[in-house]
Amino acid sequence: MSALTGAFIPGFYLKILRQPIARTIKFLLFFILIISAALALSDALVMNPKLKYVQKWADDNLKKIPAMEVKAGTLIQPKEGFMLEMGNEFSVFAVEPDPKKQTDILAKFKNVVMLTQTQFVFKQTGKDSVFEEKRRDYDKNKDWKASPNESGFVLTMDRNQVLVTPDNVKKWLKVVSIFLFPAFLLVLFIIYCFTKPLQILFFSLVGPGWICRVLGFCSARFTCFISF
Repeated sequence: MSALTGAFIPGFYLKILRQPIARTIKFLLFFILIISAALALSDALVMNPKLKYVQKWADDNLKKIPAMEVKAGTLIQPKEGFMLEMGNEFSVFAVEPDPKKQTDILAKFKNVVMLTQTQFVFKQTGKDSVFEEKRRDYDKNKDWKASPNESGFVLTMDRNQVLVTPDNVKKWLKVVSIFLFPAFLLVLFIIYCFTKPLQILFFSLVGPGWICRVLGFCSARFTCFISF
């Protein structure tokens, strides 16, 4: 436990540098695993309620999806615009061929998933009303269409067909929920396996003395500023 808490103290990394390399690697991997597991669990707990929201949206709206078709990179159906709220009045899924109405939708709503005549448009608004907008052209070599039925719709891509219904969405989300934690854990573990060794190298080379000198310099400058 002392080794784990000491990892947050810059001077601790000098001790790691002097110990046997095998012990250092063992400690490092253990430390990375603990941190990755904690963050992965936190991310999984955050994502699970969102999966329930997706299921509720599917239950309420899948039967409302109109016939849609994209052929040779162009939206063929529907001819008229279509829009569904996604949980609240600020988020929508829209299919809109008219460029003017597309602009109005993007200006009115904070979060938008929209199919235009030639593009897939995604807009997301974060903190302080800062938004990110992405556009992607349809692949001219990949045609697809959505054909509504009584329980949802059939998505056809090339020769492949997928039945999208609330029951099927529930099954898919159940599988996703099972793999959320392992997936987050694997990704974080790989990332930290690259970044933590660099952190150890940095603190080992710099040492606590350099940090103390920087802090001392900043403190002296601040004192002079107050005196002035």
